[in-house]
This record gives sequence, structure tokens and C-alpha cells, in this order.
Amino acid sequence: MPRVEPEYVNMPCPRCAAETLYLSDNNKELICDTCEAVRPLGQEKSKVKERPLSASAHLIGKDRGLDQKGTEYQCGGCKARLRVFYPIAAFHCPFCGSETYTEQEKPADPVKPVKLIPFTYPRAKALKQYRAWLKNNWLRPPLLSSLAREEHLYPVYLPYFLVKAQSKSSWSALVGFKPKGEGKIRWANGAGYWEHGFDEVVIKATKGGRHDLVEEIYPYFLNELVPYDPEYLKGRMYEVYQMDEKSVLEAGQKTLDSFIAGRVNTKVPGDMNKELKITSNYDGRFFGHILLPAWIGGYRYKGTIYQFLINGQTGEVVGEKPFSTQRIIAALLVGAGLIWVLVYGVSKFM
Repeated sequence: MPRVEPEYVNMPCPRCAAETLYLSDNNKELICDTCEAVRPLGQEKSKVKERPLSASAHLIGKDRGLDQKGTEYQCGGCKARLRVFYPIAAFHCPFCGSETYTEQEKPADPVKPVKLIPFTYPRAKALKQYRAWLKNNWLRPPLLSSLAREEHLYPVYLPYFLVKAQSKSSWSALVGFKPKGEGKIRWANGAGYWEHGFDEVVIKATKGGRHDLVEEIYPYFLNELVPYDPEYLKGRMYEVYQMDEKSVLEAGQKTLDSFIAGRVNTKVPGDMNKELKITSNYDGRFFGHILLPAWIGGYRYKGTIYQFLINGQTGEVVGEKPFSTQRIIAALLVGAGLIWVLVYGVSKFM
């Protein structure tokens, strides 16, 4: 066990408001290292009672449904569930390209969205970008762009949850100070308090979209969120989230906890620390279902599924496409030939 010295407490100073190191001289009061303000120790040492976000799942509300008539399908390939708000002859999954599906007799009953970002990136521009993206890169199969069919580019509202909260966190740790010269690290008890406001934490609830690709079409400009109106769904698809709300909130708490841990770790004084413990309380919480737009095209090439997404607000493009083995071999042969010519030419002049 390391030797433990009197406590160091990192707290906002009541006089100068600096996030500075407080020194405990007699275990009864704290003295600001900057302005020498004094305050009782008892309040700072009290722990914040941890209250998880998931304990307030009821705050989402009981208002459910989309208030827009549509037909719900479950893809037989990737198992995504989609509500379609326009007439179709046959279902074609935008995520994986599968044409096998099951029409849902009992559609899901999602939490009613509170806000959405409308599609502002037009279909014609998205399709043009889709084809150009498939053509781009000589190492791709030459006929790849023929797979970019207009009817296989779908406007899909993806499900997310918006979390807002005010966090109040207390921490404790063993704080290590390196000596200026040679010697052992000096360890001391450390404790502190940190508050932070989370305004717009977005938790994805999509199942059909590949998570790495969905994240790559960020960012969305959330200042352009508008109040939900079911009229926005006409002519679009909606991916029905299949996570229960409690799981979404738990994912949200993990995101917030991870952020807090990273920030608190930078505020612990000293040169190093260990046994860092953080307890957090979340106040002013808000949870809301929001919809974010994406143009999605899923296609198959030689039996493999490839996915393509365009941010329906900004036009950001992400996706995956195959390489042409023949073209790669040709490129390697050309490269090898050029190297041989170069080596041969240099050797003749030596």
C-alpha cells in the first residue's frame, strides 16, 4: 500500500471560481491554493447519490405511434423492420437489397417522435452522386455503376433518441506526485466535484444500418430539427427501432458516463492517479425520439451485400464497394513492368 498523506481536493473556488487545488490543512477546512479562500470541508466530502438515466424511462412519455398510415415489413435478410408510407409493388430492403420479407400483421408501436430533420438533399442529386461514387476508382468492377438504379435508392428516416441532462459528479482517487529529483512517488487522497450540461447527445437505435457506416454520415446539424409532423413521412420509409426504450437509455448513460470519466480524469491533480471512482447524478433529463434522414442503397455483387448511404441533410456520402481482381492484377503487372524497364534502363548506362 502506498503511503497516504493529507487530502487534496479539486473543487470550484467560492471566491475566484477557479478550478484550483484545495489543500486540507487540518481536515476541517479547505484553503484555495490561488486566493486563500476558506470553506468547510464537510460539504465537499459528501457523496453525490448515483441515479441512473434508465431509472427514468417513464420520462419518455406514453404518447406512441406515428400518426401516419403505412405498411410495415420485416426483411428476411438483415431482419430490419421498415414502415413504408407509399405504395409499392414489392418490398426491396434498402439496407441489404433482399427481396424476401414478411408483412407485419401487428405493426410495432414506437414512441411518438418529438422532432425530425426533413430531407433537404434531393433524390436527383443523391442518385447522381450514387452513380458517380460507384464509378469512382479504376480498381472497381467496370459495370458497377449499372447497379445504381433509381428505384433502389430509398429515403429512410433512421431512429435515434435525443438525451439532454445536467450531470453532477463527485470523484475520489489516489493522486500521485513525482519528485523533482530521484525518489519515490508521493501519494495523497484526492477528491473533487464536476458539473456538466449535455445539450444534444444522440443515441442511435437503428438495426438495419451498419453501425460504422451510419456513424460516418454524421454530423447532422441538430439546430435544424423541427417539431414532428406525420406529413413528413409521406413518400418515405421509417426504420422501426427494435431496441426497448430502457436499453436505449442505458446506452445513453454509458455514453455520458464515458465522457464524464474522460473529463474528470483530466481534472484530477498530480502527475498520475489510480483507483479513480466517480458517482454521478443526472438532473434536468429529457429523452425524445427523433428521426434523421438518409438516402440508402443496398446492392448485391457476386453474392456479397454492399451498403451505401447519403446524409439526407448534408449530402455526405459513405459506403462500400468491391474491388476488381482482374484490374488489381493488371495494375500490379503494369507496375512490375515499369520497375523492370527502369532497372534495365539504369543498368545499360552503368
